[in-house]
Amino acid sequence: MVHMDEMRESSQLIRQILEKLPTGPVRRKAPIVVPRGEAYGRVESARGECSFYMIGEGGDKPYRARYITGSYRNMSAIPEVLKGVRLADMPTSWWSIDYWPVEADR
Repeated sequence: MVHMDEMRESSQLIRQILEKLPTGPVRRKAPIVVPRGEAYGRVESARGECSFYMIGEGGDKPYRARYITGSYRNMSAIPEVLKGVRLADMPTSWWSIDYWPVEADR
């Protein structure tokens, strides 16, 4: 039920944003330059912490970019969660860690 409420609230927020969105071009005209150096950032998401790591060499593409989601980190708990669980209880146990395969597949 919590996820259903979250989806309804998200849909309402998206509608409000679309109503206030100014008209005009969406695509950025200026070229994107990734500065030389390393950067690391993290944010909290619905399923845990998301991490971003990037190495730039001053070109238009990063030398290396890595994005780690909360679901990817939660995969390490799956073997412990499923220990001693019957096959019929596996889906319930699996979803108890709020794992989202689409988010973990990178």
